[in-house]
Amino acid sequence: MTGNNIFNLVIRIFLIIVVIVFIIVLFTGCRVKDVRTAAITAPAVTNETALAAVEASLRTLPGAEYLQILGCDFATGTITLRYDSMRAGLKNLEHAAALAGFACGPFPAGGDPPPKP
Repeated sequence: MTGNNIFNLVIRIFLIIVVIVFIIVLFTGCRVKDVRTAAITAPAVTNETALAAVEASLRTLPGAEYLQILGCDFATGTITLRYDSMRAGLKNLEHAAALAGFACGPFPAGGDPPPKP
């Protein structure tokens, strides 16, 4: 083999390795979604109608396609849900419930942010 042929062989092997690494990184790299289960408490959610209003507000958040209401304890207003935490955080969920008209977490009904100390 001549020097030129060896150089071409090394370049081809290098390119094959680069392509393999790229494919591995592409399919195993960054997380695209992180679906979590959480509970938010909105004490005024005491029936299905109130829960439907909260769910409609939650569906306006990014990542709503992964949102799933798992249940609601109407006695305490605790709503258990599954959501994509890479698109919306727990405070976003609480704020959406407050925007639906139900105090939730640090947010009063109506969704105004809590006063700063």
